[in-house]
Amino acid sequence: MAAAHAATAWSGEAMAASAGSRAYVGMSRRVQIEHLEASLVRHEADIADGRLGPEWVEPSGISDLMPRLTPESLAELWEVVHRKLEELTARDAEDPRAAQVVLLTAGLPLAPREPGVAGNADGNEDAGSAS
Repeated sequence: MAAAHAATAWSGEAMAASAGSRAYVGMSRRVQIEHLEASLVRHEADIADGRLGPEWVEPSGISDLMPRLTPESLAELWEVVHRKLEELTARDAEDPRAAQVVLLTAGLPLAPREPGVAGNADGNEDAGSAS
């Protein structure tokens, strides 16, 4: 499955207004995860079969960062990511070495867990990352 367009975005506040739109957002997010899985399989095959050169091995990856941010900082992070992506896409538009890159990002705040539930008792998860 491939994305039908360059970006999928909506207003979180508007979509939280009804049960139907919340269900749509949940379904859409799960489809994005399925797209990531399919993209990972394709990426691994492209590297293994030589369709992508070794220069793509180091910059490729998946990370699961878990920073502690305020709502304002998360909104600012999204703005910075989108601005930088626009800048880099414009810069690389005519470069023959450029390849389509699947970039799936998520900013999903998690409420603290109740003591005794899986995770740390204080609700703070490890802020590390894995690549």
